[in-house]
Amino acid sequence: MTKHTINRQWLIWARHELNAAEACALAGEFHVACFLAAHAGLMSLRTFGFSDSPDAEYPVSPTVFYHQIRAKGFELQIPVGKLFTLNQHIFVITPREPDPPPLDIRTQKCVDEVLEAGRYVYDACLRQSEPPPGYRLIIDL
Repeated sequence: MTKHTINRQWLIWARHELNAAEACALAGEFHVACFLAAHAGLMSLRTFGFSDSPDAEYPVSPTVFYHQIRAKGFELQIPVGKLFTLNQHIFVITPREPDPPPLDIRTQKCVDEVLEAGRYVYDACLRQSEPPPGYRLIIDL
């Protein structure tokens, strides 16, 4: 897999704003920005009393964020079975699931803010390189 370097100033910004830049730096892959934003969404929701834990009062699945990113115009196509790590969590890309139910207004507002931040990470990646072979990133903002 071809590795790509992301501008250091963007990594510093992402570390502060998204708390997931280390994973992005270590992976060095074009597609990581999508999951960087998704992970940051989960972290942000925890500050509002939400969690991705099934035992949480307001359980929120990472799948929700992947679908929200897609709804915002980000379409990420990654080979099924692709393994990668993000902040020491291991993810496996699986076939697309059915759309989750709509989020409530408080959750949606938080997700929208996180995705807006994630957009800048995408922009930084786009300025740095093309997607690696075998990947296709469609962005319609």
